[in-house]
Amino acid sequence: MAHLLGIAVVLLVAAMAPAAIAGAGGHDYGKALSKSILYYEAQRSGVLPSNQRIAWRGNSGLADGKSNGVDLAGGYYDAGDNVKFGLPMAFTVTMMAWSVIEYGEQMAAAGELGHAVEAIKWGTDYFVKAHPEPNVLYAEVGDGDSDHNCWQRPEDMTTSRQAYRLDPQNPGSDLAGETAAAMAAASLVFRISNPGYANQLLQHSKQLFDFADKYRGRYDNSITVARNYYGSFSGYGDELLWASAWLYQATNDRRYLDYLANNADALGGTGWSINEFGWDVKYPGIQVLAAKILLQGNAGEHDAVLRSYRQKADFFACSCLGRDASNNVVRTPGGMVYHQRWNNIQFVTSTSFLLTVYSDHLPSGATVACSSGSPARPSDLLDFAKSQVDYILGSNPRGTSYMVGYGDVYPRQAHHRGSSIPSIRASPSFVSCREGYSNWYGRQGSNPNLLEGAVVGGPDEHDDFADERNNYEQTEAATYNNAPLMGVLARLAAGGRVRQSIKEGIAANRTSLPPLSHGANHQQHVSPIEVEQKATKSWTQNGRKYYRYAVTVTNRSPTKKTVEELHIGIGKLYGKVWGLEKARYGYVLPSWMPALRAGESAAFVYVHAAPPADVWITGYKLAGRRAHHHLLGLALVVLAAVTAQVVRGHDYRLALSKSILYFEAQRSGVLPKNQRISWRGNSGLLDGKANGVDLVGGYYDAGDNVKFGFPMAFTVTMMAWSVLEYGKQMAAAGELGHAVEAVKWGADYLVKAHPEPNVLYGEVGDGDTDHVCWQRPEDMTTSRQAYRLDPQHPGSDLAGETAAALAAASLVFSRSKPRYSNLLVQHSKQLFDFADEYRGKYDDSIPVAKSFYASFSGYADELLWASAWLFQATNDRRYLDYLANNADALGGTGWASTEFGWDLKYPGVQVLAAKILRQGKAGEHAAVLQRYQQKAESFVCSCLGKNGAGSVGRTPGGLLYHMNWNNLQFVTGASFLLMVYADQLSGAGVQCPAGASPPSELVGLAKSQVDYILGNNPKGMSYIVGYGAKFPQHVHHRGASIVSIKSNPSFVSCKDGFANWFVRPGNNPNLLDGAMVGGPDEHDEFADERNNYQQTEVATYNNAPLMGVLARLAGGHGRIGQSLDDKNITATGSKSTANQTSLPPLPPAADATIQITQKLTKSWTVRGRPYRRYTVTLTNISRTRKTVTELHIGIGKPQDRIDVLGLEKTRHGYVLPNWRSSLAAGKSATFVYVVNAAQPADVWVIGYKLV
Repeated sequence: MAHLLGIAVVLLVAAMAPAAIAGAGGHDYGKALSKSILYYEAQRSGVLPSNQRIAWRGNSGLADGKSNGVDLAGGYYDAGDNVKFGLPMAFTVTMMAWSVIEYGEQMAAAGELGHAVEAIKWGTDYFVKAHPEPNVLYAEVGDGDSDHNCWQRPEDMTTSRQAYRLDPQNPGSDLAGETAAAMAAASLVFRISNPGYANQLLQHSKQLFDFADKYRGRYDNSITVARNYYGSFSGYGDELLWASAWLYQATNDRRYLDYLANNADALGGTGWSINEFGWDVKYPGIQVLAAKILLQGNAGEHDAVLRSYRQKADFFACSCLGRDASNNVVRTPGGMVYHQRWNNIQFVTSTSFLLTVYSDHLPSGATVACSSGSPARPSDLLDFAKSQVDYILGSNPRGTSYMVGYGDVYPRQAHHRGSSIPSIRASPSFVSCREGYSNWYGRQGSNPNLLEGAVVGGPDEHDDFADERNNYEQTEAATYNNAPLMGVLARLAAGGRVRQSIKEGIAANRTSLPPLSHGANHQQHVSPIEVEQKATKSWTQNGRKYYRYAVTVTNRSPTKKTVEELHIGIGKLYGKVWGLEKARYGYVLPSWMPALRAGESAAFVYVHAAPPADVWITGYKLAGRRAHHHLLGLALVVLAAVTAQVVRGHDYRLALSKSILYFEAQRSGVLPKNQRISWRGNSGLLDGKANGVDLVGGYYDAGDNVKFGFPMAFTVTMMAWSVLEYGKQMAAAGELGHAVEAVKWGADYLVKAHPEPNVLYGEVGDGDTDHVCWQRPEDMTTSRQAYRLDPQHPGSDLAGETAAALAAASLVFSRSKPRYSNLLVQHSKQLFDFADEYRGKYDDSIPVAKSFYASFSGYADELLWASAWLFQATNDRRYLDYLANNADALGGTGWASTEFGWDLKYPGVQVLAAKILRQGKAGEHAAVLQRYQQKAESFVCSCLGKNGAGSVGRTPGGLLYHMNWNNLQFVTGASFLLMVYADQLSGAGVQCPAGASPPSELVGLAKSQVDYILGNNPKGMSYIVGYGAKFPQHVHHRGASIVSIKSNPSFVSCKDGFANWFVRPGNNPNLLDGAMVGGPDEHDEFADERNNYQQTEVATYNNAPLMGVLARLAGGHGRIGQSLDDKNITATGSKSTANQTSLPPLPPAADATIQITQKLTKSWTVRGRPYRRYTVTLTNISRTRKTVTELHIGIGKPQDRIDVLGLEKTRHGYVLPNWRSSLAAGKSATFVYVVNAAQPADVWVIGYKLV
């Protein structure tokens, strides 16, 4: 392999046989080195070479890049998956090259240099392909989301192989910079053996560096699919410096050294003091390289700057050795460097490499001065690196080698697709995604293929390790784990001290420099940031003493430069921090104060249950004065009239008919003979079979093929309530029969899903696998696992909602099907008891639901909701007692929410309670039900815009607005409650803080919202599919977007669905008649695109309340007087008049439990913008002396930017910090906020519970 050698090899020892240097128990470093390089052959993508040694692998990814018109075959899969992520691959190649540059001689002596150089070239060949133009770089092939929901050998891949590219419009300075560094470092490896190839790499490196520097930006902002897997937390400043350092090493061109020195401040090279080095943060590597340039005598006029770099390299070494005064790397009890649970060993190997390299380049007799006062010798650095490698190889408390195939005890169940499935050579039968999971991922026993040499993620902070395939945090290997380890193993295999130069081999001319003096605290010596802290308050709570500390950080820069991207480390902290924002590397200043000018200070506070925490500066950048160009300096107010055509009248009967018809498109199971949506077929016929229960039937929730129990139950509740309130109008429109069928389709399934009193099946299928597959429900190959609740896995929210649904549905069938009605009531009662006795959030028991239908509001609202419906269905006073007696404890009279939907039921509970009050059924609970009614009227006033700061926002076109994702669900929910409440009211109407509103105003607002949905909006578009002349044609819906199985019965796979139908530009082939999409954004804008799921996806719970409002509007504008408990819904819609008690309207009193006071405490101006800080005090003035829990606070005006310190953000407003989760009677809590406005923000109470 002599022709591959690209460095000058000088033999200092006559015969250098691979040596085993004794660690604890003795380790064969030469053997470990061989295995560590062999591992890369298992990670290869593309056409494998004839000398491939990992025999169980085959060719893969041969069409990569083809759809983009570029050849992207080749490269490496990063870890245990089948994606080619550019950032970790480039870092891997850089570190392999650096390993060869430093220790190629030792690799040659071990007979491994040829293999190491081949491994580098496999990566660089790919990078050359991925860089087809100077300002274009292909950064990723495949995506983690689809890959992580599929378990296949790379040879069988059916997941997405989309290629993602960077260009001037989509920059990625971090990835382009790292790739430039990789190719520059690799050019050094090949400069003698293959100079033409080395020059080619160098040319690409220079172009990539220029591209990275000219078009600045984070790559994961351009390629967002990478963010969840390899997010660029440290930004791109480190990669630009890293690339310039390597280009200087490769070219000796002083321009690159000038860049490294002149941008040391601005890009953070001399600002960052960090003890972590890896694929994301490169600063320690830069600092060691810069120190090496200094030690080689090449600094020239940049001597002072490179000394600053060297100081940071010294800090890294001291921190790793545990000799820094404040910021040391944590170690496990067994002595391993510890940063995080997920793949911690990546930092162990990279740390060991930097320490080894730095030790070998320090001058003879030199020491590293550490701020603890204990200097470190080069041998200390090398010994520590050796101890870490020995730990990896088995010298640890478990006696486990974390390198697969090395030693007697090593991981046998690595989280790796190719290794865990029989080789395609041994078993050429195709393995699908689903088969891989069911047959191999979950299989007990060792992997059938040995992933030899792979270094897994390793043990946790306690030195514990579980060798389980699903334990990806510990058992997944990665290319960037092995790359730096190669160098350290080669160094250890050689034994004594090594002196090799990047450029000239071992015989390098070197200038010895005296060690740098750091003083007592190198942090203060180097950093322009002064840190001061003092205790400002202490108190005792629950027997534990707490302290509050105020910290001031001041820019003392002698060069008068501005500090940007300041990162602060806080160690040994047991409480919360306010005034800073958490980042990947410590804490940063809040967004309203992103920089500190010279002489300026910033302050923050933290609470600590101990003496003061350690506070230090992790990193920063120094920038000079820069002009700030504002593209938009004022708000644009559109005063012109809406130009879109406004539809003056609507056919509410037609819209009602379509809104009910839509549910037939969502049916799962065996479709009935009278099915009207003819393009659908039977589906999900085996649901529940694996669990020994029949779960066939029910509804798919939206545009996917999952049966989520939580939104399905809410859908049934709201369909039933619509029928109960407006069944007469549905009957007049000829739609009552269809509506009742829709209710029964859901109720039948919910009965099946409740096979035992304390068992409820909460979901069939899961969103993760479904969302990476685009198939008709009739073709489904995704997981149909059924997830259940039971006493050991409670779900009071889902069980409570299902109880509510069945109780409400029982009223629908009380006359026409009394036995069925009684069956529903029996199930409802059992489910309510189950929900109440075994309390817990369902998404804690069924975590696969959390990313799709998380129970943000908890389960209290569903318990009250179920009790209210059970009282309506049974007239049993026990349920009314429950509703009243738990009003405080479960938040029914504490929450004043403006949102009603599948998660948050409080407004619905409050409207139901107000109805019970008006029906004269309150009895001894009249006072409590009046408080429920106050909250119901708060909801009404908020929707009307008459509740001050707590009012619901609206778009310019008048639509109620809550969020961009499926906002129309809240519009239909609010419209239904407004209509129902208006129909309950006596003539007095509702008294709001901003004035009285008669019932007609509530009906008018509900009608305006429905009219908006039907086409009276700035875009002149109906948001109900099939209604009007203009409606969405590209709905995000699997079944509607793929040709019907009736028209084309050919199987459509997940991949075919995405490739042929999801991305197809034309209209959906099947009309999803009556479906209401998510709707427009806050500016009334709407993009009818299939991939715009936030706006074009439909959902059953959008339509369910709309049915009722449309029926009410179809019946005219007269007053409706129907009672829930008449039990009189029949196919003809006959009814009797309910006895109602007229009550005087309630005064809209302010919340009588929480007193809010706020005052201005400071004001200042930053860059011409005024800021004000207010302190807010919340006091529990409860007359009943009860304790307030789960307090939710609303803050702000829609146009203001507000930063809140002292509260925590949640889905519904802000809450107190977890160390102060409740307020006893008479007690207060304070928080502060900063607002960029002349007036204070509005602060109000959203909700609470009283116990």
